[in-house]
Amino acid sequence: MSDHSPAAGLAGHTVRAAAPRRPFHPRPAAVVSHVVLAVLGCLFLFPAIWGALTSLKGPSAVYSLAPVAAPTLANYQGALRSYPYLRLLANTTAISLGVTALGLVAALPAAYALTRFRFAGRGVVLALLLGSLLVPAQVTLVPDYVIIARLHLLNTLAGVILPEAAGVAVAVVVLRASLLDFPVDLYEAAAMDGAGPLATLVRVVLPNLGAAVAAAAILLLVSSWNDYFWPLLVTNQLDTTTLQVGLQIFQSDSATAWGPLLAMNTLALVPVALLFLIAQRWIADAYVRSGVR
Repeated sequence: MSDHSPAAGLAGHTVRAAAPRRPFHPRPAAVVSHVVLAVLGCLFLFPAIWGALTSLKGPSAVYSLAPVAAPTLANYQGALRSYPYLRLLANTTAISLGVTALGLVAALPAAYALTRFRFAGRGVVLALLLGSLLVPAQVTLVPDYVIIARLHLLNTLAGVILPEAAGVAVAVVVLRASLLDFPVDLYEAAAMDGAGPLATLVRVVLPNLGAAVAAAAILLLVSSWNDYFWPLLVTNQLDTTTLQVGLQIFQSDSATAWGPLLAMNTLALVPVALLFLIAQRWIADAYVRSGVR
């Protein structure tokens, strides 16, 4: 009669004890770096958090440094009655999406040409492109305004979109960094199939460049969403301007309605904050790959 007990089943086999886990000892440099980054993150977030808390205070407590004791939504209710939030949200969304779409249409072929083709002056073009990142946007406000005025596009969404869509240097740098690692075999396979440069870009490159395109799109969208000076310069009507410019309705020469102003400012931050939280990995990867700081 055979013995089917567990002891018999283990006969002849050496049972090895599990190796004890080595205690985790974080490196001091890593701990210090994380603490520094956490402190800097809190400092950067503090104005937005304080503004959101102040928007929940009553008129008599706006200037108080104490936390919110009796939160109220009166500032939001009053501001939404006098401030066309949905209209300006639609304008800002349309402008940001228009800038993003046109920017990608311009940036993707430019990045593709700078990485795929060899032509005279390619290094100069790349140097000028990188140098344009160092030029403040305020430098081009006057010539851009003159062009838009001569095209009779003042107080229009197109007048806001077109100059912003032209500033796509960051998107070109991000896409070019990803295209530098693009497999050459795919180019050669497309050429053997008889695909030209444009067909290769659309059918081969673009489907395999989803993460980089998404990262560039997010960078363009966030930059356009937060822009203030250019929409302020070319729009002077509330129904054609953006959320950021429209906040001036709460300011006058004699006083500023801080409660409603911060309430609408908080609502203006919510969409782009959600987008950043969802896509922060792509944004960080885009900056690391491109070397942009």
